[in-house]
Amino acid sequence: MTQQDGEWSQVSRKRGRIRHVPKPKTEVDESKENGLGIRPNPNPEFTVSDMHKHHDTARQEWQISDCWTTLEHLLATALSESSCPHITKAICFGPGPYDPSNGSFAARRTAHMQTAAFCAIVDFLESHCQHKIKRVIQEPMFTQIDRDFCVELGFEVVDTPDAFPMVDEQTLVYVILLVIVLPLGVGLGVGLSKSSKSTAIEPRPSSSQTTLPLSSSPEPSPNSSAIPSHSQTPASTATTAPTSTTSSSNSKPRPTAYSDCPAANNTMHRIPGLAKSFLRLCGVDYTADDLGNFLSGNMAECIDACAAMERCTGCSWGYLDGDKGNKHRCWLKGNLGTAREEPDDWCFAMIPR
Repeated sequence: MTQQDGEWSQVSRKRGRIRHVPKPKTEVDESKENGLGIRPNPNPEFTVSDMHKHHDTARQEWQISDCWTTLEHLLATALSESSCPHITKAICFGPGPYDPSNGSFAARRTAHMQTAAFCAIVDFLESHCQHKIKRVIQEPMFTQIDRDFCVELGFEVVDTPDAFPMVDEQTLVYVILLVIVLPLGVGLGVGLSKSSKSTAIEPRPSSSQTTLPLSSSPEPSPNSSAIPSHSQTPASTATTAPTSTTSSSNSKPRPTAYSDCPAANNTMHRIPGLAKSFLRLCGVDYTADDLGNFLSGNMAECIDACAAMERCTGCSWGYLDGDKGNKHRCWLKGNLGTAREEPDDWCFAMIPR
């Protein structure tokens, strides 16, 4: 409006685009930008009672899984050693929220399965050690309902990072980052050498290289794999795949202390936070396009590196003649071809077709 001669007249607005004013960023926007995908749920859907039902289902699946059968044996063996530490405290780091903000069934199930696996391990240790073990859990994405549920399970719930200084020589640490680590420590250092053009991988020396048929995997069942000191997530799945019973004709013993094969054969390695799972195979490898290679301390690091590379659909890791120490070369692969037999301790993983 303008004022002329004491009267008001209408001024028409000029045509043109309305300037776009970006809306302020919200907590959800920041979460998406940071690649988290899951955050503390502002509108919880489940009650503590609901969470107990989900947990009971996960606990039952875990108790009948192949992984738990194998892990029980490993724990019993470890407890029989004179050097086994006296465990008085067990800390579970980062199982994930039980009522995720994105409503993901897979994320919720994984969190309950990981918690069920942790509880089973501690229950087993308590029954054999004849004393109570303090249970602590730390998860920055927990809501108050998540915390109340954990308290009813017998946990002491602490804020991040209060659990870290609680770790001592008598603590069992259950770390759910990319892998489970028993008892303590995760290290991941990856240096990839990439060529500008992919080339076919040359077959490595092998005592036997019989070509195997490439088979498809059926629907996974809730089974799991052995968990060595660097190994799998508890939500692993068994599925049919080619196996190998070949042994090297070389009379020199193969150093297999750092390989989780053949125990990990036909299990699933899941990558938390990514929609990727890898089928673990032992005693087999595939021809493929070479995407790079690096020295790795275990197969879990090798899989994690493959998961981070868009074109990578498979990877292999294991001892080759001339290797020294506990690090072996990880081969990252794309466009998988035909399978061939390798020694039983050779590790291979692929995204199921």
